[in-house]
Amino acid sequence: MNNSLNEGWDLFSGISRNFCLASRFLPKDTRDTNMTLYLMLKMADTIEDSNLPIEVKKECFDMYREFLLLKKIFNGLYQDLKKRQISHLMRKN
Repeated sequence: MNNSLNEGWDLFSGISRNFCLASRFLPKDTRDTNMTLYLMLKMADTIEDSNLPIEVKKECFDMYREFLLLKKIFNGLYQDLKKRQISHLMRKN
């Protein structure tokens, strides 16, 4: 497991111990994606739930979106999920 994934799992376990523990029982090929998606959504939820003025929230969301696009996180997760969906459909047939 690479260093970024280790840091992600450490963060995940500190934020949501129970969900993190349950996620470890997912199929091996979906665990890291589940953790990444959880952390992405948690960041967005934290911004939204804050008491910041709406203008500041918008700036935070804009910066967050730019970060995700810069790191190509959306594209990587989309491709990963698409591969799994195709694989799952092929196993059913």
